[in-house]
Amino acid sequence: MPKHLHLHPDQEQVPRAAMQMLLAADWRPSHLGNPTGLVYTLRLAYTVAYRAGRAFGAFQDKVDLLAAFVERPFPFYLLSRAWSCLTGVVTVVLTACLGAQLFGGAAGLLSGLFAAVSFLHVRESHYTWFDAPAVACATGAFLAAIAYRTRGNMRSLIVAGMLAGLATAHRYQFAVVFLTLPAAALTTFAARRSLLPLAAAVAAGVGVFAMVSPYTFLELSRAWRDLRTQLAVSYWRPQPAEALPFGTVLGVAVGIPMCGLALIGVAAALAERPGDAVALLSPLVPYTASVLLAPRLFARYAVLLVPAIAVFAAGGVWSLFTRMRGWPARLTSGLLVLVAIADPFSRSVMFDRVLAREDTRWSAGRWILGHVPDGDGLIRPGSGWYSNPELPPTAGDVAFDFGGSWAERLVARGHLRGAHSYRMVDYGLDGNGIDWARPPARWVVTSEHPGLPVFGLVPPEMTRF
Repeated sequence: MPKHLHLHPDQEQVPRAAMQMLLAADWRPSHLGNPTGLVYTLRLAYTVAYRAGRAFGAFQDKVDLLAAFVERPFPFYLLSRAWSCLTGVVTVVLTACLGAQLFGGAAGLLSGLFAAVSFLHVRESHYTWFDAPAVACATGAFLAAIAYRTRGNMRSLIVAGMLAGLATAHRYQFAVVFLTLPAAALTTFAARRSLLPLAAAVAAGVGVFAMVSPYTFLELSRAWRDLRTQLAVSYWRPQPAEALPFGTVLGVAVGIPMCGLALIGVAAALAERPGDAVALLSPLVPYTASVLLAPRLFARYAVLLVPAIAVFAAGGVWSLFTRMRGWPARLTSGLLVLVAIADPFSRSVMFDRVLAREDTRWSAGRWILGHVPDGDGLIRPGSGWYSNPELPPTAGDVAFDFGGSWAERLVARGHLRGAHSYRMVDYGLDGNGIDWARPPARWVVTSEHPGLPVFGLVPPEMTRF
């Protein structure tokens, strides 16, 4: 029963974590491998929805809220994905403003266009994950830092620091955004007078991070342990598959023509506005180096680079335009823009068409309900994995995610009754724990996914079944 995941495989984790916090009536995360910026955002949004539901009689208590989340999670996922979409739109606007700061108004509009059609930006703006809000905050920090260089306003640098802290509170790796602060402050004509604003900006950024991800400091040893585990996945552990080449990642993210134009824009910016260019590049160079060193490389790791590539690509087009005159300049620039946006725009449109299809985990679940008798054994990839078919939740599923007491309350309230219950057997990553000559169940669910071979792979031993 092959099936292909069309959605981000991890995006159910954050709404579930937010609901777990709400039910527990606290803000302590169960895992600190990622900071809590997005989880807290959803936790707050779900709390507001719960209070409103109680006020209008939709929810009697948290049991009803959990029942709604378990039985019909779509509105909760829609809310979280709408937030990603909104922050993605904000990133486009901020990218346009950033391009206008560096290269002028026309280049600013072009920067926004390039960011808006970039496939990686479009994709991450669809998903409930940390990247879209983190990139919006980082782009705002870049814009505020360059505004400080232009105006010398201390408030702009402090805003840049706060946004850098907020970006880091969504993704630890985005702590490199703080490097834009000294790059902006110390490349001005009054560098000595910028030391106080710089210190204030760094302090403000650390303060914002501490407020939005407080348990990183409150439970520092646990945070470091979880973070080391997270880093090991990308840098230290043997990888089950080779990383994508970085050039391939950039080609998928924004397209090779846009990258070529960006190189021209970088050269133009370094020649005409070197201080602003350094302020923008100083965080991105070490970030790119860290990505290049990662043995496991997902395309989303390049998402922080997209606004800068869009800005510099627009600067490249504008630089070429200003070196020509009349209709040749307009024709050449127009053709360059069309060539740059053609590939990422077509990828983005195809991606939306794919997302319009039903998630095949649901069709797999329907097939099982229609063909596998209640109580039969079912061999599946693994407990709690996103490569499993979507089946109606059982008390065991709720207990696994939220605890046995909440499952008991739902059953007592009349929920989770009548759902098929199967005897699940997990074959794991390689299927070696199962004697395929005498399999423990009649039914086997396989999952195939070209981009996630670990969780979407049919073990060779299973093919002899």
